[in-house]
Amino acid sequence: MTDGARRTLAAFAATAVAVAAVVAIVAIVHGRFGDRDARVVASVAATLLVGGAALAGLQLIEARTLPLLGVVVLVVAAAAAVAFAIGIWEGQTDPANDAFKLVPTAVAWTVATLVVATLPFAAHEPRVLRLVLPAVAACAAAGATLATVLVWAEIEDEPWGKTLATLATAMTAGYLGAPALSVLVRSREPSERGL
Repeated sequence: MTDGARRTLAAFAATAVAVAAVVAIVAIVHGRFGDRDARVVASVAATLLVGGAALAGLQLIEARTLPLLGVVVLVVAAAAAVAFAIGIWEGQTDPANDAFKLVPTAVAWTVATLVVATLPFAAHEPRVLRLVLPAVAACAAAGATLATVLVWAEIEDEPWGKTLATLATAMTAGYLGAPALSVLVRSREPSERGL
């Protein structure tokens, strides 16, 4: 990807996030909240999620640490943006139709993508990242896949719900624990060198 293309994508993503935030604030402050307003706010929230993922993907490419992951993040973010748009504007909740199922599917994949894409910036220690990133990515992908299956197959089974919650908890623990582990690993290095 050329520098010009990266700058264009970054400018587009940053502008989309800023515009989405302004639209959300205006819609919330406006006060009346009908079906159309709810769809506008949902679209804005989706834009913020997808925009955040896209910006993280661009940063991964720009930093040249994990450029392939950055490209994957951009592809997932683009697919999620389309799924959100169709699900929010074509979906019906009572009774739920297939178009609406795109919304929770896009949420699952966008959250998983955001977590995996931002983890390298939270945990700077390479040894910790090599250990934690694959585990967090596996939990994120498995959780998003399971959530997708549960939504589309309309499964409301408690054991599957517990499995999804377990994957989400493991993913979150790895995500939040990695920066602390990085600090601990770095703090041990000077004392070991002094021996």
